[in-house]
Amino acid sequence: MSYDISIINTMPKTVDYSAAAGDDDSSVVEYTDKFEKDHEQVLQACISHDLGGIIVYLKEGVPVAVYDYENFGGWIF
Repeated sequence: MSYDISIINTMPKTVDYSAAAGDDDSSVVEYTDKFEKDHEQVLQACISHDLGGIIVYLKEGVPVAVYDYENFGGWIF
């Protein structure tokens, strides 16, 4: 399945946890959970697809958010 999420290439990140997370790979789950909790209203009823490095959140088949867990940042559309 492919998604049109190219907007993340030009859109500023909604959140950037990279400074707090540092280079610690063990923080991936912690900050992914934080992103989902911080934006739970937007992500409510979304289906998520982990594409390897990023998670795309869909509502009724339309992307509403992307979280880049390798770089600890995300976008809400």
